[in-house]
Amino acid sequence: MSDRLLLTIITPTIRPAGAIEVACSIAQAAPHRLEIRHIVAHYPYAPDPACGLERAAWATDLLKGVRDGWVLWVDDDNRLHPDLPARLAWLIQNCPDAWAFVFGCHYPEAHEGRIIAQPGIMRAGSVDGGQVVLWWWLAQQQPWPTGECADGHYLSGLYRAHREAFVFVPDLLTYHNHQVWAQ
Repeated sequence: MSDRLLLTIITPTIRPAGAIEVACSIAQAAPHRLEIRHIVAHYPYAPDPACGLERAAWATDLLKGVRDGWVLWVDDDNRLHPDLPARLAWLIQNCPDAWAFVFGCHYPEAHEGRIIAQPGIMRAGSVDGGQVVLWWWLAQQQPWPTGECADGHYLSGLYRAHREAFVFVPDLLTYHNHQVWAQ
């Protein structure tokens, strides 16, 4: 299989049950042509919502460990829509110059419960790691930042540096904060 059809899904986790649910959402995918490699990485430090230096270095190392194919960062509270792999395989075939695909996201905190992928709107608070699939080389072009909304800052930095490589897809193909927090 071509590495163009390889998708590595990285799930950093502090909630093991959440990682199991991510794996279930991957297993429930509609038929597709992708080879999916799922890496569950248990966060070795105390939970750090502000993303301090240790967590940023840890996230950077996870991304640098991927040396082929595509990368999708799916936190343990996110889920894949069953159509995401099939839609991504189609996009890879039909957009050969793309290095990144940005999907819409079911996002309960947002207005109308969704964030639609729109060109030019890639900033912290308007994009989640689970919405963006990156070519492995692009994923390694900057370190993971520190602070609040680190994934949004990371993705917006990549977008500012490589706008031409991003393809925006309005399909809602990921779920954010899908886990029931009361558990």
